Amino acid sequence: MKLIPTASMFNAIMAGYFREKNASRAMHVLKQMEDAKVKPDALTFACLINNSPSERHITKFHNDMLDSEIQPTKQVFMALVNAYAACGEVDKAKQV
Repeated sequence: MKLIPTASMFNAIMAGYFREKNASRAMHVLKQMEDAKVKPDALTFACLINNSPSERHITKFHNDMLDSEIQPTKQVFMALVNAYAACGEVDKAKQV
């Protein structure tokens, strides 16, 4: 079909794996995205942050997003709030 892969395509696949609770496959999709030289967008990072298993992962993905000079969106801020709250970091969620 000769489709050029986009961040949206990878985001949809990654979100599906996260919905199935298959984080390892979702992270493999992120690696495939990198290999295809497709830059992640704000929705990619929102998905990763929202499905982070720990505060360390939340911080890593948030910093990666900032290092990539991607402007946070409403979805990113909501993902940060939800992820921090899920990790029991209610004070950090309130700070967002």
